[in-house]
Amino acid sequence: MNAAATGPVRWRVGALARWRAVFATEPSTAAAPIGLRLHALNGSARLLEALKRYPESAALMRQSLLLKAAQPDAIPHCVYIRQKQCAWPHDLAVREVTPNQFLMGTSLLAMMGSSDGGRVASVSLPPGRGWL
Repeated sequence: MNAAATGPVRWRVGALARWRAVFATEPSTAAAPIGLRLHALNGSARLLEALKRYPESAALMRQSLLLKAAQPDAIPHCVYIRQKQCAWPHDLAVREVTPNQFLMGTSLLAMMGSSDGGRVASVSLPPGRGWL
């Protein structure tokens, strides 16, 4: 192993390999429970995001949301990754995750970054959430 593949790089490669072993099998034949599969998918996606490997990260985040749509912690990462790739619309529906759920899970700063001039249009939110 060369000097570049030591320390932090080596643990990242090792983590990705271990997580991939958990989620790489077919869901119908997987021995891993869904919670473990989601943890492995989300952990891999976030590590790939940190490494700026956005297309791979986006694919894993999408796969995670296809397994379980109700993941409020995963939605902001999904939006962020799509924005970093300039993949529009950033709130592209993923099976049960609707554009409105993406809106509710997107930070105000991310919304400002997705419009010209940094302005956010007024968006009607459900009762109790007010107006942006």
